[in-house]
Amino acid sequence: MNMSLPNDSKTDRIWLGYGLWGLVAFAGLYLASLYSYLLFHSLAEIFSVVVACAVFVVAWNTRGIQQNPYLLFLGMAYLFVGALDFLHMLAYKGMGVFPDRGSNLPTQLWIAARYMQALCLLAAPAMLGRRVNAYAWLAVFSAILTLLLVSIFPLRLFPVCYLEGVGLTPFKKISEYIICLILGGALAYTFSRRADFDPQILWLILWAIILTVGGEILFTLYITVYGLPNLLGHFFKIISFYLIYKAIVETSLQRPYRLLFRDLQQINQQMTGEIAQRRRAEGEKNRLIRDLQAALGQVNKLNDILNADLQTASRYQHHLLPSRRSLDGVKFDYVFQPCAGVGGDYFDFFRLPDGGIAFLVVDVSGHGVSAAMTATMLKALLPLYLRDTGEPAPALAALNRDLHRLITADAFVSCFAAVYHRSSGRLAWASAGHPPALLLHGQEPPRRLQQESMFLGAFSDQDPVSGYQQEELSVAPGDRLALYTDGLIEARDSRENQFGLDRLAQELTSLRNQPIGQACQSIQQSVVRFSGGQLTDDLVFMLVEF
Repeated sequence: MNMSLPNDSKTDRIWLGYGLWGLVAFAGLYLASLYSYLLFHSLAEIFSVVVACAVFVVAWNTRGIQQNPYLLFLGMAYLFVGALDFLHMLAYKGMGVFPDRGSNLPTQLWIAARYMQALCLLAAPAMLGRRVNAYAWLAVFSAILTLLLVSIFPLRLFPVCYLEGVGLTPFKKISEYIICLILGGALAYTFSRRADFDPQILWLILWAIILTVGGEILFTLYITVYGLPNLLGHFFKIISFYLIYKAIVETSLQRPYRLLFRDLQQINQQMTGEIAQRRRAEGEKNRLIRDLQAALGQVNKLNDILNADLQTASRYQHHLLPSRRSLDGVKFDYVFQPCAGVGGDYFDFFRLPDGGIAFLVVDVSGHGVSAAMTATMLKALLPLYLRDTGEPAPALAALNRDLHRLITADAFVSCFAAVYHRSSGRLAWASAGHPPALLLHGQEPPRRLQQESMFLGAFSDQDPVSGYQQEELSVAPGDRLALYTDGLIEARDSRENQFGLDRLAQELTSLRNQPIGQACQSIQQSVVRFSGGQLTDDLVFMLVEF
């Protein structure tokens, strides 16, 4: 196979520069070896240890961002490989740290480190697509390192690798060849998973493995630990670790857009087929989205003008509110109180084609005209999705997909949506980052309908955390459901205490036997009285009686 990196003039110039610097560095290391081989060896091993630690630090501290199992596994493994290399450096003949152990101890530590490095490079591609338990693997690597060190130092059970005056033992030579075979397997396995890697990073890793194999072969040839094969083997190791540094550490810190894996590209490829199938059905919707995008783009430019017309806009927004207070025997009442004339809170209830009754509450971040315009857009879109799907969770997912392209990154929308079928008493509901609804069933304490979910528009539908779950329950005639926005429970008194969900639940319990219209007015009066009339957020409260 062709083992060259992508060939363009810019890449050639970059690698030529690396080559020239590399020649200067290796010339300096060679001169250092002539002056003191211990100095050369210490510099080579310190470089390897620093790279190993850097790989671990990057992998560990980006594990929650990149979700990269290969990087995380390899980073943890290299931390322990670096620990063995550090001990190998201290134990090297002439360092004086372990004077009674001769050249056998550093050779044993070397073989242990190379076995661990080779096996981890072989296992790392298997982590692709898996969930890596970081703390469990840290425990496994710690246990392996402990067993190796115990067998080498106090128990001295690790096989002899070097005999003074004789040179390398058969065990050491055979181990180097076994390590080469393992690395060959790692090379083939990594190449077989090439679709999961960025091409440039893939070749850096493959060349790092190849150079490690070359170094291991050289380490089978020396007789004295100060010999030429040992020197060249350490050169190969330095280059190998540098390529790992280029592939993982430098890419993560300087070019974070060049990810080690191309999960997003694969997801986009998978979505292409589905998008092609839905394109005709969504053509009209896409045209609507483009029109809305153009309208929203003008909103920011026209804010100053629209602020002068707040009173007119407020009358228009109130005109859009539901005028009826019952539907097919289900009673509704509500309180709507924007804090700035117009607001970003929105609610609605309507009949679906299958006879179900949908009701929802939406809270757009911010206040004023911009939030109100977004709420007006949602009033057009969300009923469309609910009538199309008939269920709240799929409707929220569809809205999230389109809303992600419509609103700015610093805006967000929360929503609670439910569909009620009177014939069966079935209530299906879903939440998108919204405060819990309260269900009053008989004389039982209010039940919280709450989910851990993301705001609408915060993530695209390709992100695994942006899914919405639907739950169902049965309600009986006379049961009540209270929906609201956070402006109600986050209203504050003069001491900065919040009105709170518990206080709202107590109020609803005490108002259980009052008509829902009177109950809504009582809740509004309680909030206004609690806050001293100083509401800092839009407020919506809707009460449904089944």
